[in-house]
Amino acid sequence: NEFLKIDRTRQDLDLAISNLDAKRSERDTLKRGLKEGNSSIITDYDTFSEELDGLKKRQAELKDLIAAKEKKIHQFDVQIQQEPDVKYDTLVKLKPFFEEVSNALLQRKTTLIEILSHLYMCEPLDISVEQVFRHYEEIIKRLVSEGGRKTRIVLLDNLTVDLSCGQFASLITKSSITGRAPYSSGEDTRPNNLTYCITSNSAQVDDDLVSRSFFISLRRPEANGNWKRDILDYIDKNRWQIFADIIDIIQRHHPYDTPPKTRYPEFEQEVMQPMCGDPVTYQQVLENMQQAKEAANIEQDRANQITDGIRWKLAEVNNSMQPANKCYWIQSDVFKKWAHEILGMQVTAPTVRNYARNGLTRNFDPLLERFPTSTADPLRRSGIMWVGESSQSEAAASIIGMKSGKITYIDQKPYERH
Repeated sequence: NEFLKIDRTRQDLDLAISNLDAKRSERDTLKRGLKEGNSSIITDYDTFSEELDGLKKRQAELKDLIAAKEKKIHQFDVQIQQEPDVKYDTLVKLKPFFEEVSNALLQRKTTLIEILSHLYMCEPLDISVEQVFRHYEEIIKRLVSEGGRKTRIVLLDNLTVDLSCGQFASLITKSSITGRAPYSSGEDTRPNNLTYCITSNSAQVDDDLVSRSFFISLRRPEANGNWKRDILDYIDKNRWQIFADIIDIIQRHHPYDTPPKTRYPEFEQEVMQPMCGDPVTYQQVLENMQQAKEAANIEQDRANQITDGIRWKLAEVNNSMQPANKCYWIQSDVFKKWAHEILGMQVTAPTVRNYARNGLTRNFDPLLERFPTSTADPLRRSGIMWVGESSQSEAAASIIGMKSGKITYIDQKPYERH
């Protein structure tokens, strides 16, 4: 076929043309070598030799600089003890044991959810942290789908990261869930008759989720290889009697004369109290649950850190500072710098004021956004007010700001605590 031969010739010519510049450069080099002999090569050699000598000198300078830095660093080094450290060696050996115990506890928590699902004759709907943060609409689709309507339990298993998601917190307490199910032509709605279960050993959640949650701690069961199978068999034989007993316990209960401790007083009176059985046990449960909430509350932890950190930062401004007895207006640029140094992340003044409004800290004014209060005052700036625990309700507040790039005391203005 003549066309194929012509096409191959075209390809060869294209390749030759693409190498034309390289061939020309090679030709010029050969011509120069013929005319000038080895003088060009010698000139290149001399140039590269000078560059090499300069690099060697720079290398020696850098080695000396590194040696000086290492010497300075070693002045602060703590020499590791060469003798065997029994405590350290024991902790190293215990690490796999702790990991095994942690995994076993998580398995038992998940097993509790499986048993509860078996009682309700449904499969739990498993979701992940990634779905909560990035694919929330997919969770809604699954919940309103034909299969999702059959479940009564949503499971977020083995939470290992801090969880803060307003959408998910709102979903937990909605009366109904609305979304578009797969292959549906319109909106679908289902009652929110779901129990949302999160299993974790150490992760933290935000204050919104904490306030909507009830914490359950599990103790290790007695050794019995058949205990799960025995429980499932018992449920199969007595399922409706179990439901009947639950209803009977709830209906016969008379509420205790105890003020509610959570944002859901009806649940406390109608479910928690009868399940505890008596007022003493109920009080113990409330105390344990409050401790668990504080331990799991990431916002409480951050509020504590920012409160302690700002206290130390104020004391470092100068020797006359009294964080426990005085009030200080910390201007926004100073507060942002300090908050980042304390927490390693950006935390704004409105966030900390919200901590104060929610009772997570008492050392910040929950309302004041700008100070001094007079709009005509040239020192008026945005920021946050530190309130010493022993300060007077009607007193003056010192202003802490930046001058010439340095954090310093600026002035004092009248301040009345809210």
